[in-house]
Order: sequence, then C-alpha cells, then structure tokens
Amino acid sequence: MIDLPEKQPGEKGWGQKVGAIWSWKNQLASDYPDEIFYGKGAKGKSVLMTLTYLKETQHPEFHRPIAECSRMARDIYELARIEPLTTTVLRKAILKGDKTRKHAFAKALVELQVTLNIVRSNAPEITSDTWVRFDEQYRE
Repeated sequence: MIDLPEKQPGEKGWGQKVGAIWSWKNQLASDYPDEIFYGKGAKGKSVLMTLTYLKETQHPEFHRPIAECSRMARDIYELARIEPLTTTVLRKAILKGDKTRKHAFAKALVELQVTLNIVRSNAPEITSDTWVRFDEQYRE
C-alpha cells in the first residue's frame, strides 16, 4: 500500500501517488542495478523484475535479434548503439520534424524495449529517459 494521496479533481499531472510510483521504477533500477530490472514486458507494459527472472525467463521468451525488428526500430537502435541518447534526441533524429510519424516512433521504441534490444540507462546521474543497448547494460 502506498500512503500518498490520489490525484485530486483539477490537479494537474499525475498526482502525488502515481508520480511517486513512476519515479520509483527508475530509482529502484538505478539504486539496485545488480538486482532489479525495469523495462517493458508483453504488450509494452512496464515491468519491474529481478535480474534472475530477466535472465531465466524474460530474456529467453522475449529477446529478438535486431534484424527481426521493424525498419524504424532498427534505425533507432543504430543511433542508440553508437552512444546513449535521450528519447527527445532520438525522436528528432528519426522523425526530422515529421510529426505524422510520432506514433510509429513511440511504437518502435516500445518494440526495442520488449525485444530487449535497448533499455533505459540505470546511471544514477541520468534524469531523463536515456537509451542504451541492452547488452551494454546487462552484459550477461
């Protein structure tokens, strides 16, 4: 149970309770990088799991080679493969101002997470979603 108030009528944003939970997903993975994984599971749902579960269950079931991913996912991966990049930088580089493909970009980013090709950086100094290769962060 989380002892924080729900979002109040007229309150902007997520409210204290959801805001806290949303920040914990990143903080837990950052504070305990050898124990906790945060990423996307089936159907792109956010998941927290132990690294043991990731290694024994999640990775064998969901990992797909980058060659099997969509064209846009492969393009995003190629940029993140070279260096860690934020969502904003990746979106600008891939879409080049074409806002009609914004949904396709978001879908490709989730695809890369579900297939365990990229993951949010666990570096404690990172405050915005910054993407790195999965195998760079989880070498085993």
